[in-house]
Amino acid sequence: MQGGARAPAGTVTELRARVVSRLAQRVDELTERMVARYAQEIPAYAALDDPAVSEEVHETTRRNVVVLLRTLARGAGIEADVLVHLGELGRRRAMQGFPIEAVLRAYHVGTWVAWSAFVEELEQLVQLELGSGSVVVSQVLAGVSGLLFDVASAVARVITDAFMVTTREAAVGDERRRQGIVDELLDGTSRSTAMLGQLVRQVGISLGKSHAAVTIELRRAGSRVASPSTSSTEASAALAKALGGFDEPGAVLLHTRGPRVIAVYAVDGRSAPAALAKRLEREVGRAAPAGMKLIGVVGLVEEGMGGIAASYAQTCRALEAAVTLDLPPGIYTYAQLLVDMMLIESPEIIRDLCKIVVDPLRGADAGRTDVIVSTLRALLAARYLTVGDAASQVGVHRHTLSARAQRIETLTGLKLARGSDRRVLELGLAAHDLSLVTGESDVE
Repeated sequence: MQGGARAPAGTVTELRARVVSRLAQRVDELTERMVARYAQEIPAYAALDDPAVSEEVHETTRRNVVVLLRTLARGAGIEADVLVHLGELGRRRAMQGFPIEAVLRAYHVGTWVAWSAFVEELEQLVQLELGSGSVVVSQVLAGVSGLLFDVASAVARVITDAFMVTTREAAVGDERRRQGIVDELLDGTSRSTAMLGQLVRQVGISLGKSHAAVTIELRRAGSRVASPSTSSTEASAALAKALGGFDEPGAVLLHTRGPRVIAVYAVDGRSAPAALAKRLEREVGRAAPAGMKLIGVVGLVEEGMGGIAASYAQTCRALEAAVTLDLPPGIYTYAQLLVDMMLIESPEIIRDLCKIVVDPLRGADAGRTDVIVSTLRALLAARYLTVGDAASQVGVHRHTLSARAQRIETLTGLKLARGSDRRVLELGLAAHDLSLVTGESDVE
């Protein structure tokens, strides 16, 4: 060969094939060198403590060595069936918990070991025949380096694609599993407490000893029907984010069901719902966009995992009552709405209470029912006030108020000073208010 003259293609092909043939006798050695380099340079491989995974890595590396040598012998790009195999390997590594950078680094290390071994064999083979600086050697090295680069690029692309798809699928699967367990906690489950507790720990949910559920709904202002529009969905997502970032206490569960966002807090103390409702209304209320009405309910504090379902069920019932009553925006407690719920669920009780308390007042003062009812409200609200204070609130003289109080007692047969009678009068007013919303009474 002279100076820069190009060697015949057959000569280059033959020389490459002879080097590959020599390397084929060293497959086990190359495999060991690659695996050793993995452990030296890649922490994820150095930390392997599962014998089965370690053995599988070794077997896979040996197969990759054979495939690489076959590719070099062909002098062409990597074969389709090999790419399929590499895709499967990428998925397997993802499921085994290997970081993607560790997997790609392993292929880089393996390719470098193979390249170094090829150069060693090539030099030993041709140093007596052609001389290390010959054109043939240069062309073989250039061809092999280009081929290895193409193979490495194809492998990286296939591995990354398969790895990322598997990672996303695993994440979706884990989230679905977690949400399934959240659904069980919210709705109650037939599983044993021990089994459910184990599942809760497996998905990383940290529960407390007692919990209070919160259910919040966004509705379009002026509407009693939750809107399924995209804007409502986006608003619900913003609300969920606000609930998730709510500290002291932080939500241990967060869930979205249509227009409703559900959070469960690990809390202690009977006063916790009222305090939680106040803080949520102040902090989370900011997440409600213009034109949307935020209304929610905090359930009672219930103990244990089973208490989560009980508290959540309370919020659902109370929220339905709040919507039926068309209450102003805000966060209410289950206790605040309990009487209203009881009356809403018993229409006949509403009618009976109206007959006992309000109908007699209306019948005696036609056209002035609102005056006598407002007087009764003031008298009931003034339990711990003087008659003079109550009169000031109503805007009448104390003697007028006393006369009205006596008239109310005469018409209803109930005594304001008697505890059991006061409860009936209070419930009668609540029933009257509900009747105006539900239409269970003809009281105007």
